[in-house]
Amino acid sequence: MTNHLHIPGVRTRARRQAVLALLVTLMLMTVPTPDLLAATTDSVQKELDRVATAYGKLETQLAENESRKSRLEQERKVNEEILAAKAAAFQRRAGYMYKEGAAGSFFGELLTAPDFGVFIKRIQYLSVLGNSDARVVEELTVTQDRADEIAAGLSATVDKQKELAADLTSRRRQLETKYEEVKRAEEARKRQAEAQLKAAKAAEAARRQQLESGPVTNAKPAWAVPKLQQLEAIVSGVPVVKVVSAGRFSDFSLPISGPVGFADTWGAPRSGGRRHQGTDLMAPCGAPVVAVTDGIISRLMSGGSGGVMAYLRAGNGDEFFYAHLQGYAGGVSQGKRVSAGQVIGSNGRTGNAAGGPCHVHFEWHPGGGAAVNPYPLLASAR
Repeated sequence: MTNHLHIPGVRTRARRQAVLALLVTLMLMTVPTPDLLAATTDSVQKELDRVATAYGKLETQLAENESRKSRLEQERKVNEEILAAKAAAFQRRAGYMYKEGAAGSFFGELLTAPDFGVFIKRIQYLSVLGNSDARVVEELTVTQDRADEIAAGLSATVDKQKELAADLTSRRRQLETKYEEVKRAEEARKRQAEAQLKAAKAAEAARRQQLESGPVTNAKPAWAVPKLQQLEAIVSGVPVVKVVSAGRFSDFSLPISGPVGFADTWGAPRSGGRRHQGTDLMAPCGAPVVAVTDGIISRLMSGGSGGVMAYLRAGNGDEFFYAHLQGYAGGVSQGKRVSAGQVIGSNGRTGNAAGGPCHVHFEWHPGGGAAVNPYPLLASAR
């Protein structure tokens, strides 16, 4: 005998709606929660801070190493000139002795001295010449030894540069691996949100049908309907930007949306004898770059060491500088008014950041004047 599903007191239509509601509930129960993304993002955030600190130190070491290499190369150039001059002097002296018949001619001069006084003077003269020759040889040897030391130092410096470059590459790959983890977690969250949104809409439709059909025992699945706006925002990929009160700004955001790492590298040595005048914020390539506060895009520039750059002037006259952007967001132009958290570009590695990890070099110029350390302001916005 075949068994049929029977729900006492429920009409056929209501029975179908009840089964639909049950299926929707089961679907929601099987959809994973976004805890994986939160855990992954937190892990990446911590790793980003560690890598940003390590990367800053490596850049400092690389700059110091380049400076040492430059000094050694300059010293080598000077030393080579000295060595050439001493070698030329020695060669002239050796040539003179050869033309004079080497040592025999000097002994001849001694033997043909007209008297003992002249003999003594000639002996003294030869002694001076001998001492001079000895000093030239000694100085030549010392100079050559120093040249060998410089060459060894340069070789070690070049090896150190290669080691540092390898470390930087390794760090960059670590970052990229972490970024991929975040990307996969975000894609998983988006799929979860899509499934939950679909299930929520189906549940809401079933609830309305039940209500239209009259009161039934299973007409309360509203608890299973998530917040549609949040789900729709996740599905659409709209960046969620945290805007807080920080320092002298009532509305302030970090320059990059999403996982971002940075360290206090203000004043650290950089290539070309420069000092770091900002904070580098590490984040995935293409991550949304946003206005840190309400203001006007005062300048847009491209080229040179900064690559793609933007200036934001706040209402109080402070100016913020962004460098190494991948590009500008659609609609962003010079003179455009923006609000805190509004996307103005994307994270990149243009200019002298090419080949390194994607990051934004960020500067703060109070009143539009000299740059000050932006790290404390950025740290307070977390």
